Amino acid sequence: MLERHRPPAWTLTLVLVLLVGACGGASTASGTRTNPKRYVSVVCGAVLDWKGSLEVRASNLVSDVSSGQSAAAKAVLAAYFDGLLRDTDAMIGQIQAVGAPAMANGLDMRTKILQALKTMRPAVAEAESTEEALSVNGTAPLVGLVEQSAKSTVSGVTSLINNAGRPDLSVPAASDSDCQKLFGRVNPVGLGA
Repeated sequence: MLERHRPPAWTLTLVLVLLVGACGGASTASGTRTNPKRYVSVVCGAVLDWKGSLEVRASNLVSDVSSGQSAAAKAVLAAYFDGLLRDTDAMIGQIQAVGAPAMANGLDMRTKILQALKTMRPAVAEAESTEEALSVNGTAPLVGLVEQSAKSTVSGVTSLINNAGRPDLSVPAASDSDCQKLFGRVNPVGLGA
């Protein structure tokens, strides 16, 4: 009687992994590709949440620290900068996790948006290095530096979404409520505004 030979378990596992990878379709060697509508929704939502947290942190800092270089003021200031960096890293991580928009220049667009967002880290470091002026000027100059950098960062991201050269991102952004709030107007630039 002939006995059937069964392939080893590792062979079946390899075939299964290859089939699942081939059927995925949403991934490339450079990462996940996502629908442009989902991409702008995640980007705008993450940046809007980040911007909101910066505003809350700034408000809390101003109310928690009076002019002076007391140990308590320095501790509050250190917590402020640590929080800014954590919030910035969380936002960047969320946007990295969504991958690149599934469009012709999607990987390039993702890189540019992430580069614009990563400019906040050195901006926070620069503001933190000026903390010695706290005893003379209070928290306003520090908060101003961070707010100016955040405004520039948000402007860079919204410009990339609106002016990608094609409507792949700007059209879905026009109907996304977080994008509308982030852009500060009902329609992004160039869409009947």
